Amino acid sequence: MARRYHIFYPKQNIELQQRIRENYLLISQVPFKRYLDQDYRTNRLFFPERNATMSALSEATIIVEASDTSGTLTQARAALDQGRKLFILDSCFKNSTISWPEKYEARGAIRVKNYQDIKDNL
Repeated sequence: MARRYHIFYPKQNIELQQRIRENYLLISQVPFKRYLDQDYRTNRLFFPERNATMSALSEATIIVEASDTSGTLTQARAALDQGRKLFILDSCFKNSTISWPEKYEARGAIRVKNYQDIKDNL
């Protein structure tokens, strides 16, 4: 989660979040005390922390599309830093409006041209 566990956002997910919290495991890297007085809606640090957690809990991250300023790249960096697999669809490399795919491939990300590329690398 990208917020404190007792904050329900979006509001239409209140029942779902309560059910998950009561019956399953709910994980957030947002320190309760540290952010107690901060407005969770304006704190941009919550999402990078959440993305790092998602990466840590996953065997791999697959990027379908992301701009050069996308928050998705936070999870991509976390995946590589954590020694997790990072898959980037070939269409990202062919997109002339972005420059990040080659940088991540140089760091160890795997270019995906078809499903077999993922299967072979997991």
